[in-house]
Amino acid sequence: MAKVYDNATDIITFARLQSQNTTSGSSYLGSDGLLKFAAEDEPRIEYGSDGSLKGLLIEELRTNLLTHSEDFSNAAWQPAGTVAIDSTLVTGPDGTLSGRRVLNFDDAAGDRLVENLDITDATLTGSMWVKGEGDNIGKDIQLTVKRAGGTFAGTTVSHTLTADWVRIHGTFTQDPTNTGAKLALDNPANGNEASEVLIYGAQLEQGSFATSYIPTSGSQITREPDIASIPVSAFGYNQDAGTWLMEWDTVDTGNVQAKYVLSSGNNARVMYNNVGSADFYSYDGSAVSTYTTPTAITFDGSHIKAAYAEDDGGSSVAHTGVLGAGSGAADLLPNYNPTYGWSIGNVNNNAYFLNGHIKSLSYYPRRLTNTQLQELTA
Repeated sequence: MAKVYDNATDIITFARLQSQNTTSGSSYLGSDGLLKFAAEDEPRIEYGSDGSLKGLLIEELRTNLLTHSEDFSNAAWQPAGTVAIDSTLVTGPDGTLSGRRVLNFDDAAGDRLVENLDITDATLTGSMWVKGEGDNIGKDIQLTVKRAGGTFAGTTVSHTLTADWVRIHGTFTQDPTNTGAKLALDNPANGNEASEVLIYGAQLEQGSFATSYIPTSGSQITREPDIASIPVSAFGYNQDAGTWLMEWDTVDTGNVQAKYVLSSGNNARVMYNNVGSADFYSYDGSAVSTYTTPTAITFDGSHIKAAYAEDDGGSSVAHTGVLGAGSGAADLLPNYNPTYGWSIGNVNNNAYFLNGHIKSLSYYPRRLTNTQLQELTA
């Protein structure tokens, strides 16, 4: 009989973990479409903007390098040209009076709102929520992540405002000659620029993709990594044979990091990928017992379904209804490590984070057939 965790309530049950080090105030999108902030040690079950379940959010350590992520009237932010910040707060994406209105944004090409940082030689991702209202819906703005000194170099993301809050982001890699970095909301000077823009939640973080928003007020704030694990005592685990069915996504759409979905120490990796690899693997500590699926996973942010099955006769991996190819070794059995439990979304509870969502985890204490694996992952 399978023990299946496939909805928001059950996955929280699955994640009644030995440890869940979510920093107090870590953000996630709730089922009502509003931005929420979790308490310390509270798993973040996140939803899409349409209210559909995305799953348990697992992210690595990140720091918001901007010191005032919402108070754009603070001196850390430097309006240029005729830009001004309205003192009246507006309803932000969290449903509270937390947003700001940028005024006089289209008077000159140099109009911008910017915060400078003394940071060099890094890959940086900047993000901000923006929204239009009235005549500014359908008008354009742009977000720029760039070097702060010398000739211009940076990444600019253009955006056409809608009546909804939208988080936009861009990534820029500095070189050793950079003298600093900045995040700027710019006038695109394209003839369709917005005169006013609603803004919320600015973030600049080291990394090649944006992670969940980390609010700051006066200093940089670090979000600790999400640590999720479960011991085998919590369910009927069979050391000799079993099947795992997993559905997940990742925000690392550039596939620049190794990502672990499920493991119990280095010698019990049920599903993971290597840096830059478009395939996922299972591994029991022996290089000859590594399996990979023949159809590469496309890292586009969509949900991925994969299954791993094993017994003393061998193992199989499948995703998108396709069986994997591998060595067919007879003893590919996960060596469960009670020190770590089953680590969810990372390995050894401290490294190679999924940076995405675990939507469902199903465990069967027996090996399913290859046909069943194909059907379950199709």
